[in-house]
Formats: sequence, C-alpha cells, structure tokens
Amino acid sequence: MHESTGTLIEVDEAQHFTSFRLHTFSFYPDVPLGFDVKEYSSLCRRHSQSADKYRRAKSAAAFGVGGRQRQRAYYDALRDLATTAMGHPPLIRIPAPDGNGKAAFERNLERLLNALA
Repeated sequence: MHESTGTLIEVDEAQHFTSFRLHTFSFYPDVPLGFDVKEYSSLCRRHSQSADKYRRAKSAAAFGVGGRQRQRAYYDALRDLATTAMGHPPLIRIPAPDGNGKAAFERNLERLLNALA
C-alpha cells in the first residue's frame, strides 16, 4: 500500500491470467480501475492455457472444478471493485506474467508514479 495516498498495489504473476479471470471482466460495472482491462484481457488470452493448469489439483471450497483458479479470479475481482467502494483510490495492478516483479515494476514505473501523484 502506498501509505500517503491509500493506494493498494498488486503485482500479478502468470497464475493470475486465467480464463476465469478473463470471464470476470465481463461483469465489471463502469467503475474506475487502476489498470487497463484490455491489456489484462489480452494477457489472460495469452497465458490462460498454462495459467489454468497452475495448481489445478489444489481444491478451494465452494469453487468447483479448477477451484483454486476460480477462487483467485474471484478475489482479484473483489479487490478491484471493493477498493474504491471502501473509499480508496483504484487498486493498481502491475502485470508480471514472466514472474519478474522487478522488471515489471521498471516497465510500469512511469504509470505508477503518475497514478500516485
């Protein structure tokens, strides 16, 4: 969390770019978001085949087949939508599908600084 602005920041590795996450975007109302949904949708389409297999055998109560992936998509969507409803600025998402958080931060530094200004 960026304390002076109350902005939440999340770095998303490859396992966040599932077909279930892609599906959540079709339910988003017209709310401010701290990331580009089109970019995230594209990343989901690109990585879902492998991301959908990540910990596929791990169960998550109440989420059915592919439970862990469904659960992750649900919680990501919940944070996206609830953050502003709770009075915070939009949650900022930094995509790191290659698993390199440092490189993702460097690629998104200007966008991040602009959002926090």
